[in-house]
Amino acid sequence: YCQFTGRMPSLALATGLKVVQTNNNKLNGAIPDLSAFAALTNCEFSSNNFTSWAGGSVPATLGYFSAGDNALPQVAIDGLLAAFVAAGRTSASGAVILSLNGGTNAAPSATGLVDKATLVSRGWTVVTN
Repeated sequence: YCQFTGRMPSLALATGLKVVQTNNNKLNGAIPDLSAFAALTNCEFSSNNFTSWAGGSVPATLGYFSAGDNALPQVAIDGLLAAFVAAGRTSASGAVILSLNGGTNAAPSATGLVDKATLVSRGWTVVTN
């Protein structure tokens, strides 16, 4: 809630982060690649103006991710769903929530819906438009 504006700053030098919370600002551009964040457990990118995802993977430690209330296109939604499937995390290691709904975020494609169903079968709560 700091009213930050502009592009998301690089997190490249902060690979030891466990929590990233940028919600309720006016950040735009891409949600960053999270591949290098091996300890990350919680990411909150909701209620901004993000219009893409930089791609990459997500760490298996990541159990809460919210990018709701943005303007993510279908390719970004599908990419995030696929990244979480590839990470392999299940609810056996704690609550797992993926929130991609609200704002003008796109709905997942048919492929994205298959990935969403895979995550749900692993115990995830997944919310999309």
